[in-house]
Amino acid sequence: MKDIITGVFIQFENGMNTGDLVTIGPLTGTVERMSIRSVGVRQDTGAYHIIPWSSITTFANFVRGIGSVVANYDVDRHEDADKANQALKDAVAELMENEEIRGLVIGEPNFAGIVGLSNTAFTLRVSFTTLPLKQWTVRFALDSQVKKHFDLAGVRAPVQTYQVLPAPGAAPAEPLPPGEPTL
Repeated sequence: MKDIITGVFIQFENGMNTGDLVTIGPLTGTVERMSIRSVGVRQDTGAYHIIPWSSITTFANFVRGIGSVVANYDVDRHEDADKANQALKDAVAELMENEEIRGLVIGEPNFAGIVGLSNTAFTLRVSFTTLPLKQWTVRFALDSQVKKHFDLAGVRAPVQTYQVLPAPGAAPAEPLPPGEPTL
């Protein structure tokens, strides 16, 4: 009975329909079937799950309203932040010149600037509002443009480095002969 009541409320609120891309608990997939007692979801792996309505406490529907892209890019902390930010803006400008991609974006991109700082990197963020289910298309195209423009500007990603110091009183290490491989 609980399955039926929960299912009726979800349907009454038009929470999901057949064909919608949803996340229910740990599962993300396409709704293939809805009955009075359960919903059938097919994952991109091909696995089909039957989920009783009563076991659904929350779910996300990616087809309703809008999509969203929040893209964070880590940059080596020794890079010039203004140069990196300009490379990101150039990448977004070129992306938005693509009519196909521009048609998927609602409004204008939002540049947040530096949103994080660590020992090795600072993080730049840009975000977009997109048509439903188009956030991945926009993100893939954006990543390609950012890689291109960061490379053109010489903006490097962070690389973890280590400084190895000899133990106090230890004999200095002998240098390797030229051409010898190191680990």
